[in-house]
Amino acid sequence: MSPTATSDSTVSEVTTTNQTVIAEGSFATNQLRERLIEPTDETLGIVYEQTSTDRGYDRYEPVEIPDSVDDPPAVAVADETVIVGPDASRLDRTIAAGDGNRSRVLETDETTTELLGQAGTGDLVVGQLGPATGEQLFGDLQPNPDPQFRPRSGENVVAAVDFDASSDAFESQFALVADDIGEDRQETIETSFGTAAVDDSVSIDASDGRITANGTYSLESLGLTSSDSS
Repeated sequence: MSPTATSDSTVSEVTTTNQTVIAEGSFATNQLRERLIEPTDETLGIVYEQTSTDRGYDRYEPVEIPDSVDDPPAVAVADETVIVGPDASRLDRTIAAGDGNRSRVLETDETTTELLGQAGTGDLVVGQLGPATGEQLFGDLQPNPDPQFRPRSGENVVAAVDFDASSDAFESQFALVADDIGEDRQETIETSFGTAAVDDSVSIDASDGRITANGTYSLESLGLTSSDSS
């Protein structure tokens, strides 16, 4: 993406699930169309064509792909939502779920519903459901190659973070479902989340196969500064 690019679109919320990005906000669809069908820095030189209009979404697929680009995504554009997915079939499933024509995970998976309820809402909510590894989730873009805490394969995790715009402090809520929540596992989580917490603010609770952790953190306690995070 070009750092000098301007847009009349605004994004209020972004959700990433199963390699598909759903952006919600207010979108200048004609401007986005021009940028997709004409090769630009924003599209890495990829030329898209509109293949259909379906359920309020203009659908675009790549037709000219530079040698330097592997597997460019398909794109669906509407006034209030833009969906970017690996292929057209993934767009279909995402749009159908949004229309209520396919079951959503909150309607079919009790564990997911409970985890989201325990972690709560936040400015940023992330989770791992099922046996996906960090490599499968992030590919080469590992957020931290050696984190203090890493979910085991098959463990379900949701974490929510609330940021305070007036300070460097933020609140974090974490919930995990695991077969093993013995003392060693609890100690690992308490150490991982408690070391960087502000003023011993972390509280840990374990019961019925679930572990929750809540705490307050700051950039300084994580070894960062405001300039590091910009």
